[in-house]
Amino acid sequence: MHPLSRLLLALRSTILLALVVAGSFAACGGSQTTAPTPAATPAIRTLFVRLGGLPAITAIVDELFANLAADDRVSSFFVASDTARLKQHFVDQLCAAAGGPCVYSGRTMAVAHAGLHITNSHFYAVVEELVKALDTLRIPELERSDLLGIIAALEADVVGR
Repeated sequence: MHPLSRLLLALRSTILLALVVAGSFAACGGSQTTAPTPAATPAIRTLFVRLGGLPAITAIVDELFANLAADDRVSSFFVASDTARLKQHFVDQLCAAAGGPCVYSGRTMAVAHAGLHITNSHFYAVVEELVKALDTLRIPELERSDLLGIIAALEADVVGR
């Protein structure tokens, strides 16, 4: 298994464990003696909201594409493309997947990557550049993990087509 796959799995496991422990603590009583009122319970916020909405997703994609252009391992995949259109598709796809109001109207990942002969090494290079973009923009760990989980789910449709 590739080290980034292990990292993604470890991040998910850590977050799940933290949620289970927090839930168990709360179920055992913790320091609270009564159940919170609905007004006191924070609304569940989507990843889209937690990231900072469309401006944040656009910034992530802009930073990612700057990184990809400088990465000799994958830059050739993007040189001959309509970068503006590709960036907009990526923004729309991430926005929609994160629970935002955008609609992704591009091709499926399997169709879009057919015939490109993308390897696991290429895929993980893109993920590495995404991680660098998230670092640069100081995206918090939970949101980073959730976003990387969305990307990880696309691997089978992108690699080897």
